[in-house]
Order: sequence, then structure tokens, then C-alpha cells
Amino acid sequence: MPANPTPNILSRQLKPITQPKVIVVTANKTLRAADDGSVVIFDTTTSVTVTLPPARKGMSFRFFVKQIGASTGHVVAVTGATPVMLGKVSPTGAAAAATAGKGRINTNATATVGDGLFVVSHNGTDWSSDPTGTWATQP
Repeated sequence: MPANPTPNILSRQLKPITQPKVIVVTANKTLRAADDGSVVIFDTTTSVTVTLPPARKGMSFRFFVKQIGASTGHVVAVTGATPVMLGKVSPTGAAAAATAGKGRINTNATATVGDGLFVVSHNGTDWSSDPTGTWATQP
């Protein structure tokens, strides 16, 4: 059988697979635009706040709870007084209050190790959130 003179076109079109950046949080942290696409892990029993950078359309982050915050709970905060975070309090729950300048909190009373929150900026101003576990509107 003659060799196929046509190169494998598919292999030239595939993008390289890269692992997302993992950020382990043990104290309050402000994320940067360069952290876009990162996985953020809350790894402390001290309740901490991670502040999102100013939104850009399509920017996203994934948050996971490795250790439950002992007092109030871990917070994912928005930057500024006007962004809104849309979404539910839990996968099957009611809509969380869409309050300008407020993010989400994984409260100590309802937190479970492994709770997660996916956030994406759908319009370059506000954020949409998709929870695993319970994430209330930040007080």
C-alpha cells in the first residue's frame, strides 16, 4: 500500500492542552486579570476574601473549598460598587440577591468541603455564578 502523501491536517489544528493556573489561598487575596481561567482553592479555616479583578467579557474563575472558614465563611468579592453577581444560591435553589457591589459567601453554617463556585463575566461589567454547594449573597 503506498504511503499517504497528505499530512495529517488535524494534528496541526489542535491547540496544546494546558493546565489551569492553581492559586491556593490562605489569606485575603486580590486576583489580577492575568489570573483569568485560574482555579482558586480556599485552604484555610480562617475566613478569607478573594476579590475578583475588574470584569472583562469572558473572564472566568473556579473556586473550591478545601477547608471551611470557621467564623463567617469564605467570600468571592467583586471589585467596585456597581458590578452585580447573578446566579442561584445553590444548584437547585432560588436566585441569589443580585446586589450591586456584592459577591458570594460560602457561609460557615452551610459550607461543605468541596463546595465550588464558577464565575464568568458575561458582559464585561457583571458576573454570573454557578454554585456547587450553597453560596449566599455577600453581606
